[in-house]
Amino acid sequence: MVKPTLFEQWMSVVDIVYQHHFADTKDIPVWKWTKGKIFSTNSVYEFLTKEDSGLHYKHIWKAKIPYKIKIFMSLVENNAILTKDNLLRRHWIGDPTCCFCTENENIDHLFFLCPIAKITWGIVGMCFGANSVPRNMHQYKLWIANWLPGGNTVYTSGCAAICWAI
Repeated sequence: MVKPTLFEQWMSVVDIVYQHHFADTKDIPVWKWTKGKIFSTNSVYEFLTKEDSGLHYKHIWKAKIPYKIKIFMSLVENNAILTKDNLLRRHWIGDPTCCFCTENENIDHLFFLCPIAKITWGIVGMCFGANSVPRNMHQYKLWIANWLPGGNTVYTSGCAAICWAI
């Protein structure tokens, strides 16, 4: 089963909105994620951390890292961070190459494949005896499990620290 992209999720929301019959009446704000139908930041947090919400990023939202890095990591894992390839899709006119090397910049390149990223991952890997570096987020999960058995507790904070530093 292929997980829908953030864009596909957004388009499904747009489709639902267009199917709704709108009436010319007074608006009544209703928040669907609380029983009292009243907005709270806690209700957003609870929604984002529920396993059945479809977002499946509990490992990020429950991690003991700053909120700005939680948001950053959710963007990284959704391929929504503004790397040059994503900017080009938004009609940005600019050089698509990485500022550290001559390859085109995308999330995998910036955080895993660029020589700067490889050196960073290599140094981290040397600390626990790894002889390889991950090439993308999926490989990172396998890499940390292979080279740091029982390392699930450091998965999110370790990845967040390295990606944030890069």
